[in-house]
Amino acid sequence: MRKAIVSNKSYLVISQRTGKALDVENASVENGAHLKVNAMNSEKNQQWKFVKEGDCYRLVNENSGKAADIIVAGRENGSWMHQWDIAKSESQLWMAEAQEDGSFKLKSKLSGKCIDVVGMSDKDGAQVQIWEDTDGDNQKWLLQEVKTRRSCKKTTEKTEAAAVEVPAKEKVEAVSEAKAEAAVASVDKAAKKPAAKTAKKPAAKAEKKPSTRKPRAKKSVE
Repeated sequence: MRKAIVSNKSYLVISQRTGKALDVENASVENGAHLKVNAMNSEKNQQWKFVKEGDCYRLVNENSGKAADIIVAGRENGSWMHQWDIAKSESQLWMAEAQEDGSFKLKSKLSGKCIDVVGMSDKDGAQVQIWEDTDGDNQKWLLQEVKTRRSCKKTTEKTEAAAVEVPAKEKVEAVSEAKAEAAVASVDKAAKKPAAKTAKKPAAKAEKKPSTRKPRAKKSVE
């Protein structure tokens, strides 16, 4: 079944023969880094954005932002591939020919030759080159769209947080309302409470001062 390539979408470019992915050697971001095939890891150095340009595509690496290119704009069999800054060069443009089995041949607009694995190697780190079309599996590539990762966990946590937030708010409102009612009740109770009676203190008794008069002397009887 033939599949259409969506422009500006990113894909893993997987060798139909080995199941290994086209990537940039050592995840380099430098010009001239060789293109290899390695076991799939879905890292950005294995992700290629297919940017439509006329009837061709430019393959832009998501990790480096550089384009899949042919060294020295080679046209000969065995010309190796590397990455380079995006340029207006046909050595960076690729025709995608859909095959009946769902794979693609990626052919250089410059030479018409296919992206190919050197020596039909099935080892990690095998170099990628261009070669005339032999209809071999090492020249056929499966494109697996890179899906945007969305964290279900974060979405769930956000939903749960929202669900918790509403009861909490209602609880605060309920507490505030209860406090308000208690305050009103307290005021009403204070208003109805009879005034406290002032206790009358008994008058202080005046202390009797001792008399300062001297007693009269008794007359002696003779």
